[in-house]
Amino acid sequence: MKWMRFPFKTLLVMGLLSFVLVDYPPLKLTFAHTKDMVKKAEFYPLSSFSMYSTFSETPFLVFITDGAGQKIAIDSALKTHASELKKTYEMRLKALKKQGSLPGKLTDLPLAIKAEAGRDTLELLKARPSVQKFLASRDNQILRLHEIILSAGDDGIVKREQWVAQL
Repeated sequence: MKWMRFPFKTLLVMGLLSFVLVDYPPLKLTFAHTKDMVKKAEFYPLSSFSMYSTFSETPFLVFITDGAGQKIAIDSALKTHASELKKTYEMRLKALKKQGSLPGKLTDLPLAIKAEAGRDTLELLKARPSVQKFLASRDNQILRLHEIILSAGDDGIVKREQWVAQL
C-alpha cells in the first residue's frame, strides 16, 4: 500500500494542555500557540484522540447544505458538531447494513441505503429546537446531507463527494 500523507495531531501534557502539529514526510513539528492554531490542531476525523484513533481504508465525512446548495455551519448555525452528525449517520448505516445482511464497507453501500440513513439522520437533526429555530429564520427550510469519502489514489488522497439525502 502506498504511504498516505495524512497530517495528524499529537497531544502533549506538560502541566498545560499543549498541541503539536506533526506533518510527515518530511517530518515537521509545529507548536500550536494561538487559539486559531489550536483549532487547526484538532480536526476530525484525523485525530489522535483514542475515540478517533482507528482509521478505515476509506474514511468518510458528512456536511449539510440548504436547498440552494449553500453549506451550513454545523457548529454555529445548527448548534451541534460535525462528529456527532457523522456518528448518527454512521450508526444508522451500520444498522441498515446489518438488517439487510449487506456485505462490504459502509462507504460501498448502495445509494438507496445511504439515502435512508441520511433521511433518518436529518429527521433527528430537524427535531432539535436549535435547528428548528435556525430553519424558521430562513426562506429555504430544506437540509441536504452530503458524504465525502476519502481514499488513497495513485497521486495522493482521492475525495469522492455525493449528495445523500434531503429533508
